[in-house]
Amino acid sequence: MSLHDATSLGDSVLFRTAAEWWVRLREIEDDPDTLAQWIAWCEADERHIAAFEQVSEFAAEMVNLDGAGRERLIRRFDVGIARRWQYLAAAAALVLGLAFGAYAGWKHYFPEAPWQVYASATAVNREIDLADGSHVVLGGASQLRVRLSAERRSIELQSGEAFFRVAHDSRREFTVRTGRISIHAVGTAFDVRHSGERVQLIVAEGRVRLSSDDGSWGLGPSSRPALFVDAGQKVVFDPSASQLSFSSATAQQATSWQEDRLEFIDEPLASVVANVNRYASPPLVISTAELNTLTFTGTVYTNSIDGWLSALPQAIPVEIVRSADKVTLVKSDRAKR
Repeated sequence: MSLHDATSLGDSVLFRTAAEWWVRLREIEDDPDTLAQWIAWCEADERHIAAFEQVSEFAAEMVNLDGAGRERLIRRFDVGIARRWQYLAAAAALVLGLAFGAYAGWKHYFPEAPWQVYASATAVNREIDLADGSHVVLGGASQLRVRLSAERRSIELQSGEAFFRVAHDSRREFTVRTGRISIHAVGTAFDVRHSGERVQLIVAEGRVRLSSDDGSWGLGPSSRPALFVDAGQKVVFDPSASQLSFSSATAQQATSWQEDRLEFIDEPLASVVANVNRYASPPLVISTAELNTLTFTGTVYTNSIDGWLSALPQAIPVEIVRSADKVTLVKSDRAKR
């Protein structure tokens, strides 16, 4: 968003709320309840996501302005617009602090470039062009945070799936943190799927380096602290199953979900359901933890989830119980015998 566009931000109440969410998401660390509330607010109205991103982009632009640039911005604001932004009170003071001479306070709260947050609605994939020239395709019901600075390019995939085509920049490593691992790249293309603690990575082009939070992958002292993954390889990290597995994968498999196909190979049912739910309405629910031990191999077409559900009992021992607000997977009689 340009500085000229800043004068058309629209309804003050909407942008006050967006600004308040912008601040709240920077005050918490991976709080599931707050994230769930924010996602619900974003999905309630398509204008909410648009307003939130305008606030995020505006904040990122403001933090890089020099004094002359801030003065030019202030002159662009007429009295009515200035009053509108003043109405944002404390939340907007953080977002627009530079415009009103609060540069020192801003740097106190945000010594680095601010995070920009992106979200997608259920069953909606989004394309995002980052300021460094990288391109991201965000899967349905997914959340991403981005912070680009002169020293580093930091990404957090908080949930869901994303395909990254990274612009080459040897001075700034591109790091995607998700779950308990980090993916380090310079110029490459790869897909990341995050479901619970399970992370799946497929490298379509180039090479990436993986590292874990504790240096041992949580799989014992013999595990290597860092791993390299090349194009045509898939890695699955599942600490709940004490599993780190490698296999081959094509570039087409890395992007199949962008063509309405979710592909699974021996994937735990809980992970399958979590990923299908990013495209399903009403959502799927697993009735008992016992079913989580089941695995599924196959393709789910996101534009025909009902068809997959009808056929699922033929593949694994479950029954489908439908109601107005959910679809429940229960253990079938043949599994009980």
